[in-house]
Amino acid sequence: AGISLSCGLIFMLCLVYLSTSIIRIDKALKQEQTIKKDTISQDEVFSYIIKCRIHNPKVVLAQAIEESNSFKSKVFLETNNLFGMKDSYLRIAVPHNSDKSQYGEFINWKECIVDYALWQLQNTKSNLSDMEYIDMLAKKYAENPKYKSNLLKIYNSLKYE
Repeated sequence: AGISLSCGLIFMLCLVYLSTSIIRIDKALKQEQTIKKDTISQDEVFSYIIKCRIHNPKVVLAQAIEESNSFKSKVFLETNNLFGMKDSYLRIAVPHNSDKSQYGEFINWKECIVDYALWQLQNTKSNLSDMEYIDMLAKKYAENPKYKSNLLKIYNSLKYE
């Protein structure tokens, strides 16, 4: 019981720390209610992933590219959802869902990245190598059997380190 309480307390403290860090990082997020989707670039997404201190940022960028079809998918264009994240029931989330979508809907793509940071905190280990993270995504996250090979192809094409 003591160990569970300690782990729960540590987890909650991490959530509070992450939440306050993200709020402090980008207070402008609420001011820019809409970001034009046709201007989103890999550099912008990667920079914001880094800014939010997300682990395995190059893999997460590859994931965003795969899930959003290079920022052109219908789901992304309608919901600002870079990762195809479903509605959140188990984490502190920021989606603003309507009845029309089973996917989390976000004010803009940056809000989606904040939600991903919360998902990552609750669902992954922070010390995974990029290849271990890709394996974990293929097992735990992916619905497509070719997800791992698709991610690796994108990952290997990216210029970021």
